[in-house]
Amino acid sequence: METETSARASASGSPSANANAGGVGAGADVGTSPDEAATGPTSQISQGVTKSTGSFELVFSVAILALAGLGLDTLLGWRPVLTVSFAIAGAIGAVASLYYRYRQAMRR
Repeated sequence: METETSARASASGSPSANANAGGVGAGADVGTSPDEAATGPTSQISQGVTKSTGSFELVFSVAILALAGLGLDTLLGWRPVLTVSFAIAGAIGAVASLYYRYRQAMRR
């Protein structure tokens, strides 16, 4: 009986029935085409990726520079001078980058 109700609702073409159908663009705003909802510049996915880049930048800039410092320390025998120095430089650079991007976003 539930499938008959679903079939009648989707055949009627009501917006709520179409939104619950689970097809392309399900959950999109009313009046937005499925293509705009999926590929538009303000889609939820692109906003989420943009917001999460700061955390990756904080982690990977420190890790990559620390590994580069470790490699140079191993070659030069200065352990842990360059490892610590490069890790601190990576952290300062990542925080400065996030700060300036935040200020730019707030100006918009």
